[in-house]
Amino acid sequence: MGLAIKTKRASKLLDLVPDGSAVLRQKCRELSSAEILSEEIQKLIDDMYYTVQERKSGVGLSANQVGTLILSKSLLN
Repeated sequence: MGLAIKTKRASKLLDLVPDGSAVLRQKCRELSSAEILSEEIQKLIDDMYYTVQERKSGVGLSANQVGTLILSKSLLN
């Protein structure tokens, strides 16, 4: 079971990093449980989920695909 908490807030469609960008090859920093529960990360989770749903072109999205170098194995489980 993941730590992501869904809340009601306006989500925005995120811009995707172009294929071949250096950020896609950079190592991401893993988040702590406390960081995952922060308002900032919860907003990012909402926006990433919304972006996947609206683009209808995949089953998932990593944070570096939207230019953010963070990682959590439980972010969207």
